[in-house]
Amino acid sequence: MQTALYDPEDGYYTRRQQIGGRGDFYTNANIHPLFGVLLAEKLVVLLNGLPDSSEPMFIEVGAGTGLLAEHVLRHLEREHHEWFERITYVMVEASPAMKQVEQERLQHMPNITWKSFDEFEAGTVTGIIFSNELIDAMPVHRLQWRNGRFHELYVDWRDGRWIWVAGPCSCQEVEAFVMNWSLGLDEGQVIEVNLNALRYLELIARLLKHGYLLTIDYGDRRERLFSAARREGTVRSFYRHVLIDDVLERIGDQDITASVDFTTLIEHGERVGLRLVEFKTQRQFLLEQGLMERLAAMRESGGAGVEFYQSLLAAKHLLMPGALGDHFKVLIQQKACD
Repeated sequence: MQTALYDPEDGYYTRRQQIGGRGDFYTNANIHPLFGVLLAEKLVVLLNGLPDSSEPMFIEVGAGTGLLAEHVLRHLEREHHEWFERITYVMVEASPAMKQVEQERLQHMPNITWKSFDEFEAGTVTGIIFSNELIDAMPVHRLQWRNGRFHELYVDWRDGRWIWVAGPCSCQEVEAFVMNWSLGLDEGQVIEVNLNALRYLELIARLLKHGYLLTIDYGDRRERLFSAARREGTVRSFYRHVLIDDVLERIGDQDITASVDFTTLIEHGERVGLRLVEFKTQRQFLLEQGLMERLAAMRESGGAGVEFYQSLLAAKHLLMPGALGDHFKVLIQQKACD
């Protein structure tokens, strides 16, 4: 998964420029600017709660095409101009191809810059670090429960094709991590372990002086995510907007993803100093941020024109029970000053 997505020459994310709505999958930002508007409103609420916000930062990690950043910044410019002038908007982007797309899209924004995490000193960030569909693209370990223990699934090449083969766990950390879980797995059931997400939380906790980590992604709490209904785990691919079960097809040319175990993010966050503030579905989040009120105001100001009905259709996609509205979750964690 690491190679297929992030190889410098052949990785899916490092070389493709057509991802998101014009590529293989839709993100929330692709659906409508309303998503960025409501996220910006929440970011402002969080900023207003910081005791020291004289030089605040928004740090977006893995921004893809930069569309969400554009929607957030343009909304701040229109409705929260004082924050628009004060914040520094930092993009942390590992993909050279995506960085180029972002810079072309956002070249006229005065308060935006690109950095790597290595360029930050520990304990210097006051503000909000956030991501939209970042954790699901981090490489995971696939484990299978057989004969009372976990085996790791590896990729091998046999008879002219890629296949899965089982073997011992690749490192003690993987096995030790899951042995503390009380899952009650069925024989042969597959789950995923995302150790990269743990490292990410540890990094954010070191960088933040005071502020928030906001994570938007699809997944669930562990007891629901690793239920018998998901016997084969959650790793899958998207290619031209079609869900592909076989992630070993078209390696480097299709997205590979795994649902996020939010229980792990919450529990490990607490261990490294990131206190749980909010955890809810995307539908709850958007409704609380005033999605319906904004739609009503749009109708009153502009009537039932094309723009309004486009917004109404977007709201349906973002809120739909059993789809984006429930599958996507919003997690907010806080690092307070020592």
